Formats: sequence, C-alpha cells, structure tokens
Amino acid sequence: MKSLAQVTIDSTINAWEYYCEENYDKLELLAETENSPEIQDLCAMAEIEKFPERDVISSGTGLFSPLVDGISAYYKMDFISAASALGNWLQNKEYYSPGIINKFCDSALRSKNYSLLGKVSKKFLEMRNYRNIVAEPIFRSLFQTGKYKESLIFFERYNDSINSEELIQKAAFAMIQLDRFKEAEQLLISLFEKVTGTTYHLDYESVKEKYAKKISLIQKLESKKELTREESMDLGMIYLFNGKYKEAMKVFDELSKEHN
Repeated sequence: MKSLAQVTIDSTINAWEYYCEENYDKLELLAETENSPEIQDLCAMAEIEKFPERDVISSGTGLFSPLVDGISAYYKMDFISAASALGNWLQNKEYYSPGIINKFCDSALRSKNYSLLGKVSKKFLEMRNYRNIVAEPIFRSLFQTGKYKESLIFFERYNDSINSEELIQKAAFAMIQLDRFKEAEQLLISLFEKVTGTTYHLDYESVKEKYAKKISLIQKLESKKELTREESMDLGMIYLFNGKYKEAMKVFDELSKEHN
C-alpha cells in the first residue's frame, strides 16, 4: 500500500502531465480529490492558459508557485518579469514543457534579455524534443549582441533547426560583416530560391556573371513606383552581385514578407 506522501507525489506528477498535455478537464477532476498546493497551482496555470485576461494568484507555498507568477506575467505582457521568473524556473527545476520554454524564449527576446536567453536555452539544446524550440532564439541572441563569429558557428552547426527566412538573412549579414562575401551570396541565392520558388540551374559563377552585367538596370528599376515579383528578384540579385549587400537584403526582406 502506498504511503500518503507517495500518493501525493503520484498525483502531482499526473497533474503536471495533464497540464503539459493541455488536458485541463482531467486536471480539474483530479483537483476535486487532491488539494495540495502543487495541484492548486497547476490548476491556476491551467486557468491562466484558458482565460489569460483573468487575475490568478498562486498558492504562495507550492512547488509551482513561481511558475504561476511567470506565466501570469507573460500573459500580462510584463516580459521582463516573465523572462526572469521562467528563466529561473527552467535553470533550477526539472519540470518543463515546450509551452513554458516557448514563453520564456519569447519573453527574453521581447525584453532583450539576450544573456539570460542564451544561458537558459543552452540547457535544452542537446535535447531532441526541445532543440527546434531554442535554436532560433539562441542564434538571434548571439546575432543581436554582435557576436557574428559565434552566431555563424552556431548557425552552421544547427542550421537544420533554423528555418526562419529572417534569421537566414541575418546569417548572411553576419557573413558579410566577417568578409565572407561569397558564402553570403550563396546563402542569399538559396534564400531567393526559397522565397520565390525559382531554382537556379546555373552554377554560382554563371549566376554571378549574369547579374553583375545587369548593373545598368539598377537606376531603371529603382525609379519604378512598383516592381513585379520578378523585377524585385532581379533587382535584389543585381545588388547582391555588385556588392550592394544591404540593399539586396532589404529586397529579400520584402520578398520574404510577400511569400509569408
């Protein structure tokens, strides 16, 4: 026969799993028979998820009380407090979920707490279930703090988990900052292919030669009030292969927005 302490632990684990699975009905049913501070707080977390506009207070004594405060701060858009509370939780506790990690990363990015973002997220980088959640925020934190070399080392190692067109542009920009121009051009070509659906069958040097020769078209295209998608692509490629990288990336940005 299980002791009361063991029953309480089992109930807490079940309640945590119900919360993570967003199975709030089962969580509420469990709370009808178990009324520990931990289960109270998990029910509070579920209530916040269902009704973000409500003011929900933690038990103040349960294991999950700091998590209630962090999630509540997130939905109130107090991202500084949310990043601090959720970051501290994730660093020191072993109860975590994709939803909590996502909220932390979003809060840290919005509050520009890049150092905390990098420090906490690295804990989950080698966990297969969480790598895709933290890889892009870590890359962004490195880039935003001007650590271009480190950001590219990270990008090249975890590029399978970095799919955002905006972040691929940032990787290309970091390459340009480090005078890795040819690699930046090749990366931007691949991005152009992605956002436009156009595949370049020519080799790199042929593509470069083709667009370098079109430099005389820049003034004509820039003077047009509105460009077609094909003209925008041409302008971006001409910029790219004539060393106008910032201008090229601005065109990329516009194409990415249209694609999305």
